[in-house]
This record gives sequence, C-alpha cells and structure tokens, in this order.
Amino acid sequence: MSIYSVKGKGWRYDFTHQGTRHTEAWFTTKKAAKEAEARKRQELKNPPPVEVETSGAEKTSTDMAFLDLVNRWLDHLQAYRSERHYKDSSYHCRRWIKRWGKLACNQITREMVERFMLERSRISAQLANKEIRYLRGMFNFGIKRRVVSESPPEGIDFLPVEKKIRYIPPVEDVTKVLAAADRNPRDYLWTIWETMGRMSEINRLTWDDVNLDHTGLTDCIGCHAGDAPADHYVGQCSDCHNTTAWSEVEFNHDGYTDCISCHEADRPDNHPHAQCSQCHNTTSWSDVANATISNEAIIVLDGVLKVSCETCHPPVSITALQD
Repeated sequence: MSIYSVKGKGWRYDFTHQGTRHTEAWFTTKKAAKEAEARKRQELKNPPPVEVETSGAEKTSTDMAFLDLVNRWLDHLQAYRSERHYKDSSYHCRRWIKRWGKLACNQITREMVERFMLERSRISAQLANKEIRYLRGMFNFGIKRRVVSESPPEGIDFLPVEKKIRYIPPVEDVTKVLAAADRNPRDYLWTIWETMGRMSEINRLTWDDVNLDHTGLTDCIGCHAGDAPADHYVGQCSDCHNTTAWSEVEFNHDGYTDCISCHEADRPDNHPHAQCSQCHNTTSWSDVANATISNEAIIVLDGVLKVSCETCHPPVSITALQD
C-alpha cells in the first residue's frame, strides 16, 4: 500500500516511480495523504527541467521538496542511528517543516537560515548552534546522495557560548545530601553515587540488572531495617531469611530458651504464662503429646490469673466419658 500511518509522523504516502522512491509524511488524515500523492504523481509526469551542472557529465537535481529531504533523512536516521538521536532529530524537523515545509530545497537561502538561527538564539546560543549542526547534517546527507546541490547552513559561524564551570560536589556535600534525604530518594541517590551512572541509565534499571553478592555481609539490618513489619523479631534478617526470597523462612531454635520474647503474641487467651518449650516443640504448635510440664509450677507461675485445672482441662461430663 502506498498510503499508511507512521507512529509519530502521521499519515504518509510512499511509492516508487521509474526506480526512484517518493515519500512524504506528517499528514493529519489519510485523505490529505492521498491528495498529496496525486499531486506528486502529476508533478512527476511533467517534471520541471531545473538542473545544475556538476563535475564531468554528472548532474544533480536541485528542485527536491524540503519535506521530502526531511523524510528521507529521518528514515536514514531511524535505520542507522540510535533511537534517541532519531527522536531528537524529529523534534527539530517539526520546527523546520512549519517554517520551510512548502519550499523546495533550492529556495532555502543562507540568509533564511541565519534569521532562524538568531531567533533560536533568544532562547540560548547552545540551542541555536544545535539547530545549525542538525541542519548541516541533513543537507550534507542530501548532497552525498545527489538530491541537493548545496547546503544553506554551510559557512554560518556558530554563536559564542560561555562555558560554565561545572560544580563537582566534594564528598562532604554528598554525604550531607544523603543524610538529609528520605529513604526512597536516598536509595536512588546512593545508586547514582556508587555506580556513577547517568540518571537515564539508572531509570532504565530493572531487578534483573541488580545482583548484590551478600557473601560476607552480616549487618542485614543496616539495609533492611525498614522492611520489617511491626512487632517483628529484632534480630538479624539472616537468623530466619536467606538471600533468595523473603518468604523462605527457617529459624534454628537450637540454644534458644526464652520463647516468650518472640511468641508472646501467639498465646491465646487464658493460656498459661510458661515458656512455650514446656509443652510445644519447634516442629508444630499443635504437637503437644510429649509435653512434660509440672502442673504445680504452672499454677504458681500464673498466680496472677489464678489458673485452675479447668484452664487447660475443661470438665467432661460422666455421660460423655461413658459414651
């Protein structure tokens, strides 16, 4: 199909006539692209005989539409340059098309480009110089492919730019900023500081790009203090977790005798205040068959609640025992 839509460039016509490709984009509707294609085909049937002699017998056409040159250059950049360079060039091209989109390349003069450059310099000299560099690149592209004969921006001097001395913060200033930042911004700043990466590079990082070797690290809390929920065990993360997944939890109870310090909240109402290990084991809470406990000790220990036998052993009716 000679008419199709291009993302970021609107509707476009694209066809080949006598071995030469003709294309144009930036149409807002399909109808407008069709009408432009029809006009172009009509022009090709009656081409204007405007040519200039070059070296030897070679000739270069100078009546190429500026819009055609822009489209061919952008197609080239999209195929051979980075996506970022292509998008940056497209941004400049939109402004050029608004200004010269209805002209042929040979109608654009050096004076027109200079006026444009001075207008852009009202924003900044750096921006004006950048416009000239990109325009030169596009016209030189056309000259190399013999679709234009000269480059209007050629010979225009760049505007003077005062070089700013970049501030390089000392370590002391960086440390103060990190100390004053909230947790999430601090992690972001630390990543930039430790990797010396650009912000755009850091923003593109995914979890697959991160691989922290925890070998030899013992102070887990130094990084993960904020990850612990309320009433969480106050020891090191490595006491229960591993570096593969938080959900993989295994705690070695060997040598621990003060169960209550961690499991006080697990005790149901009216439960004896003894140590968990007097009835339970570390395999399952419900496994209390092998409990060895002194009833007298429990009653003395839980004197505040006045524990009786019924606290652990609800009364059973005689009828129920007979059944």
